[in-house]
Amino acid sequence: MAGSASLLPSGVVLVIFVLLDWIELEQRLMWELADFFILPKYRGGWIALEAVRQVIAQVGQPMAASTFKDNKLALRFFTAVSKRIRLDSVRAVEEEETSPFYTFMINEIERQEAKPGG
Repeated sequence: MAGSASLLPSGVVLVIFVLLDWIELEQRLMWELADFFILPKYRGGWIALEAVRQVIAQVGQPMAASTFKDNKLALRFFTAVSKRIRLDSVRAVEEEETSPFYTFMINEIERQEAKPGG
């Protein structure tokens, strides 16, 4: 299966590049947020947050996200975004010690809505 790439323009300027790809993880085929790049000028604002929110909503099922272990900026971004957009669940996937990646499973557990009177 082929992956999916999206370009999210702001006016006439390309601001974000998103690449989704199919991977097999823990014996399941799923989407992986394989690449997510934001022009430095647009980092730290609402654009990145909204882009991640849209990607996760469009996928609409459990998915994976990975970042290089030595990319501290990307890891901080993912940690902050996962709290801000209130993902249903985030779980670190056990990787081999020699792996250069941290991989996370997103939205494995559906959010339990509060029930009236309960």
